[in-house]
Amino acid sequence: METMKYLIEHYKEVIAITGTLTGFLGLIITVYSKYRDSKIKMAELELKKEQIAIDKKHQITKETYQKLFEQKIKIYEELYTTVNKFKKQLYDVGTYFLKEQYQREPSMEQLTVEDVNISALRNIFTIIQKNHFLVSNDLMENYEKLYDLYRKHTAEFNFMLDVGAYGDPNETDKEWERIRDEFYESYRSSIDGFFTQIEKEIIKMKKVLEY
Repeated sequence: METMKYLIEHYKEVIAITGTLTGFLGLIITVYSKYRDSKIKMAELELKKEQIAIDKKHQITKETYQKLFEQKIKIYEELYTTVNKFKKQLYDVGTYFLKEQYQREPSMEQLTVEDVNISALRNIFTIIQKNHFLVSNDLMENYEKLYDLYRKHTAEFNFMLDVGAYGDPNETDKEWERIRDEFYESYRSSIDGFFTQIEKEIIKMKKVLEY
């Protein structure tokens, strides 16, 4: 009863206090809403920045991959050309051709299976050496094994050549032919397998380009 009496007697003050509290509460709610909206916008901006960074990184990665793939195609085109030339030359084994020689008159030479194989092999070695990061891991592994064998087998000849031990050019040619033929006969199956692997990888590359 006393409370009701007090409220009736001081209703104006109660209304005034209630209005003040309501206004203050409204102000608090408004400030909080703005703060909350500001935090949401900041979070949205951060997410957008992160998404832009991810998209940019993805775009760079995609462009880099595309460039590497285009380079890889060129490398396999070189390998394809070399293997094709090698296969065609096999049909010419036994025929004679005019061989240009440094500081000497050209001479007629007979094309041998050893010459065709080792010439093609050396060309392929050069292509892979310049582009080793673009060929498959399997091809690189077999290249390293075969090249190591070739390097060791020809090491003495190359050393003698560098120090000028072969005075007569004809002697140099004969010694090279002996070493070349010996290497081919010793590792013929490995060389054949290497060429076969390259042909298989070229076929795989063609299938990828078809899609």
